[in-house]
Amino acid sequence: ISIGDKAFYGCDKLESVTLADGVTSIGDGMFCQCDALESISIPDSVTNIGESAFSGCVALKTARIGKGVTKINENTFYNCVSLVRVVIPAYVTEISSKAFTGCISLIEVCNKSSLNIVAGSTDHGEVGYYAKCIITDEAESKLKFIDNCVFYDDGTDAYLVRYFGSEKQITLPEYNGKTYGLWNNIFYSNAQITEVVIPDCVTSIGDRAFYNCTALASINTGNAVTSIGDQAFYGCTGINKITIPKSVKSIGINAFAECKYLYSISFENIYGWWYAEDASATSGTAIASYMIEDSGWASVYLKSTYTNYYWKCSR
Repeated sequence: ISIGDKAFYGCDKLESVTLADGVTSIGDGMFCQCDALESISIPDSVTNIGESAFSGCVALKTARIGKGVTKINENTFYNCVSLVRVVIPAYVTEISSKAFTGCISLIEVCNKSSLNIVAGSTDHGEVGYYAKCIITDEAESKLKFIDNCVFYDDGTDAYLVRYFGSEKQITLPEYNGKTYGLWNNIFYSNAQITEVVIPDCVTSIGDRAFYNCTALASINTGNAVTSIGDQAFYGCTGINKITIPKSVKSIGINAFAECKYLYSISFENIYGWWYAEDASATSGTAIASYMIEDSGWASVYLKSTYTNYYWKCSR
């Protein structure tokens, strides 16, 4: 049994699919741009998954590929921005170009194949590019699905990886009495959220965490955040003021770039700041306290004049 090309293309109300045993082929673009599809389990009878089969399925959280598949074709999961976990079966010998390009939340890859999939690598269709964890057994998964949240917890580090709620005003949750960080890209280009309250159990804001969240007008960063990642608030044109708590010790490059209406950045601590071109630098050019004492000037320096540098604080 084969299902033809683009059979369900653009079915934006389709939330779940069960593929029966006996299906052998999934056509090109079969579920492409099915915006509401949340999970897919491909049976072992399937031997071919067409190009762009799940491309643009922006709500897809997990994908389990059956044992019959030996090749993952080009653009198969392209731009599945909510995909947090994928299982690569044992007999896969090739993952084509761009198969997982744009899967910005893909923190965990279960690799049962002989392919050498490495976290941070662009090899094998970029399947490991955004990953923190490559495992070989599904039972080793570090992901916890709790209500509208997906947490990663390896016993040492914990992160909120993705938030699937539809609220415009969000208070981020507590997590089992633990501290955690916001993973990279967690709210990337979310055009709905207007307000975010970050509790004191959150210790870091990852790269591009709120990138291009154009409706975001209010952000409470809490009192425990120690680092703000690269491009964390890039393009957040709705924000006009923000407070950097005294707990923050590092701010990434372009963290507030293109925040056109951000006129006030208030530093709770104005002493000990310096900037450098290298993220790993231990010293750099000092930022005099008077330069950031005024919230208006601090905004100019941080989002414009010195935006291409890493800011760090030694106090």
